[in-house]
Formats: sequence, structure tokens, C-alpha cells
Amino acid sequence: MRWRRAAVPAMLLLALLAGGHFLLWRWAEAQLQQGLAQQIGIWQARGWRVTHGTPERGGWPLHARLTVPTVALAGAVGPPGGVAWSAPLVVLDVALRHPHRLVVEIEGRQLLRIGPGPAIPVQAEQARAVIPLEPGVPPDRLDLALTGLRAGPPGRQVQAAQATLSLVEQSSPSVALTAEALTLPPAPGGAAWALGEHIASLALAADVIGPLSAAPDPQARAEAWRDGGGKLVLRRLALRWGPLDLAGSATLTLDGALQPIGTAQLRLIGQAQTLDALAAGHVVTSQAARAAKAVLALMAQAPKAGGPPEVDVPLVLRDRVLTMGRIPLLRLPQLLWPDLVWSTAP
Repeated sequence: MRWRRAAVPAMLLLALLAGGHFLLWRWAEAQLQQGLAQQIGIWQARGWRVTHGTPERGGWPLHARLTVPTVALAGAVGPPGGVAWSAPLVVLDVALRHPHRLVVEIEGRQLLRIGPGPAIPVQAEQARAVIPLEPGVPPDRLDLALTGLRAGPPGRQVQAAQATLSLVEQSSPSVALTAEALTLPPAPGGAAWALGEHIASLALAADVIGPLSAAPDPQARAEAWRDGGGKLVLRRLALRWGPLDLAGSATLTLDGALQPIGTAQLRLIGQAQTLDALAAGHVVTSQAARAAKAVLALMAQAPKAGGPPEVDVPLVLRDRVLTMGRIPLLRLPQLLWPDLVWSTAP
């Protein structure tokens, strides 16, 4: 009989703990749904259109989870022509033992439209974002990891074994991107890429400085950004592509004709082989390649620790011409702002 008397309080305690845990789970579910609604309101106030299906709760007993179908975002913000994105299913998950971290799983075939171009189908073996949560403060950071990325229509896909994207929204929004084992589709016109179709690695970190207008006219938005001191600061740029090993930084803005201008400081390895490949692929003229090789050969230095020669290269982009010192390397096509218009419908 004594064990029965002892069992009753233990059972009551277990019942109280189970009930308390259930109430905690229900509270976390409600907080997650409320946070989603608040974040959507913030996006809408900034000019985004957000649509989604009816969220479904789940995750008991260790997670608070919302499964949200048919999610779509679109807005005339960001790059000229705006951005639109959609996915068939997005899962928001907060582990009760890690309440300050929101994990977002994106499932199915996504569609991404940047600027005036067509929608790009995007698929990944795994697409997971982590967003830090702080009570009473809207999230301002997103870290996205992609495995087995495929972007583009069949036959024109860009592929990456691994890719990460970090977005931080502060006074000056910043973005960081890394990708490994990139495979490029055929170059425009079906030609081969001068440096090959495989990029070993790509990394960049950039800050967008200046006002980002939500005006529907891309030319008016570009003018407002330029007149407000807008510039794109590439704090880090690293690329290993074929014979080229590049690292450096750059600053870009828009001139009076709304054409990109700027400067860059790069450190190159494999510059002679790269220029030969670019000349063979008719990206630069043979004359420009020979002149650049001669100058770079004089500037190259062997690292103290050994290895291939390195060279620091200043570049200038002005009047759509990219130059190295006084040597013009290539001329960019004119950016026609009135053509950068498309519907923001996803």
C-alpha cells in the first residue's frame, strides 16, 4: 500500500509537467504564428507583396512548427525591376530547447525573378535558413545554406555543390555569398566559356549604401540612389576559375548617364594564362592581352613563402570601358534603364 501512496504524488507531478510542457508548446506555436504575421506586416510596409496558404501547426512535443504552403514574395525594391520569389512549401521551426533560433526549410521547386529577366527555377537537395530571434526585435539577419543547388531551365542550369548566403539588414544592408564547385551552362550563343565551365570557388561580401527607393520606375529609383550617394562596396571578392586566382575589393556607383563606374584593387595569380584564354575566347583583343601581359610581368612579385608570381592590379571602370592603368581591356554594353521593367507578380 505504501508504494501506491507514493505513486499518486509522482503521477500528479508527471501530469503537471506534461500539462505545463503542452502549454509551453502551445504558447511557442502562437508566438511563431504571431511573429510570422508581424514580419509579413513589416515586409508589406516596405513595399513587398506577400501571399501564402493557411499555415498548419505541428512539431509536438519538442518543436514549435508552422508548415506554410504556396509562399510568394514580390516587390519593386532592390535591383532595377524588383524581385519576386515563390516556393510550394516553407517550414518554420523553433526547437523548444533553442528558442532564440528559427530554422526555415524550403521545399520543392522555387521560382526566382531578379530584375527584368524571366523567372528562374531553383531547386536544391537541401535549402535551410537560420534566423536569430530576439524578443521584441524584428529579425535583421538570415543565413541560408544550399546543398546540391540547380538554378535555371534544363540545359541552361547553374549548379553548385555547396552555397551559402547571408543577408544582414541594417542601416546599410550587406550580403555575403560563397559557392563551391560551380558548373556554368553554355555561354550566350552556345559558345564555350573562355576560362572553362567549372568555377572552383566564389566568395563575395558587399554593402549597399544609399537610399533604396520603392518607386515602380527603375530609372527614377536608380537616380534617387545615385543622387543619395548610393554605392556598392565589395569588401571582399575571391574567385578561382580555371587558371585565374583572384582576390580583392571594389567600389561601384552610377554616373550622370546612369552607367556603372568604379574602381577595383585586385591581386592576381595566373594572370598570363588567364589573358591568353580571354584573348582566345575573344573576350579581349589580342593586342590588349599582349599589352596587359607585358605590364603585369613587370609588376609581378614572387611571394616570400614561395609559389607562383602575384600581381596587384588597379582597375577603373568609366564610360563603360574597363581599363588597367592606361590599357583598355573591354567595353561593357550600355545599360538601358527604360527596358528594366517587369511585373512584380511572382
